[in-house]
Amino acid sequence: MKRTTSHYLLVPALALSLVIGCNQKPDNTGGTKTGGGSKQTAYHPEHGPGGGHVLDVDAEDFKAQWHQSSKHHKIRVEFLDAEGKAAKPTNIDSVTIFSTSRSDGKSWSLEAGPKNDDGTVAEFTLEDEELHQAMSLGIRVEFKRGDEVFLAIVPAHEPHLHD
Repeated sequence: MKRTTSHYLLVPALALSLVIGCNQKPDNTGGTKTGGGSKQTAYHPEHGPGGGHVLDVDAEDFKAQWHQSSKHHKIRVEFLDAEGKAAKPTNIDSVTIFSTSRSDGKSWSLEAGPKNDDGTVAEFTLEDEELHQAMSLGIRVEFKRGDEVFLAIVPAHEPHLHD
C-alpha cells in the first residue's frame, strides 16, 4: 500500500484529538486526572444575573453566585432570590469557605458587606491570593443564619475566570 503525506499527517492528528479531546461544552459529570494526580471535573456552572457562577446552595429561600477577580484576588459571594434570577439581600450571619483539597482544614471567613435597614446583606467578600488559588482546587461554602447552616460545594475544576 502506497503511503502519502496525508497518511503521515492523519495518524498523528487522530492521536492528538484523542489525547486532547474535542471542543465540547463541559458539564458537571466525570472528570480527568491532572498532572498532580487530583481529579478535576469539567465544572462550569450556569451564570447568575450578575455574571457570577451560581452556587447550588441547599437553602429554599435564597441562592448565591460567586465572582472571582484575578486582578485583585478577590472573591465575592452575592445573594440571589430563591429562583436565582435576581440579586436579593438575605439574612446571613457569616460565609466561610473551606478547602476540600487540603488536609489542614484551611478556611477563610468572608467579610459582610453593608447591612440594610432590615438587617439583610447583599454580599460577602474577601481579597486573598491563597483563597483565589484554592477556588479551583475544590471548596465547600458554609452559610450560617443563627443555628441554621446551608452548604454549597464547588468541585475541583480547571480555572476559568471572568474578569
